[in-house]
Amino acid sequence: MRLSDFFRSAREFFDGIKEGFKERTVDAVEAELKDMEGAFGLLLFGSVMGMPVFSSFVGISLLPYVEREVIIMLSTSRLLDDFASHWFEIADI
Repeated sequence: MRLSDFFRSAREFFDGIKEGFKERTVDAVEAELKDMEGAFGLLLFGSVMGMPVFSSFVGISLLPYVEREVIIMLSTSRLLDDFASHWFEIADI
């Protein structure tokens, strides 16, 4: 084995490790984003469930900007009855 082949193999090995770290970091950020979206929706529209939060005026005035998040929350809440589907969604199956 020549020295240049060794360096190329080492570079490929470390590039693979770097890509693995990138993927894990992106997965962690996506999970954190999902949690933050849920908390944001709960803060804005918790009054629907009877929780004391912001006034309804604030939630209604922000509704045009958070339409996508509300649709995601509603579709996620429909899936919460099926525990297996929640884990399959996490595993991206």
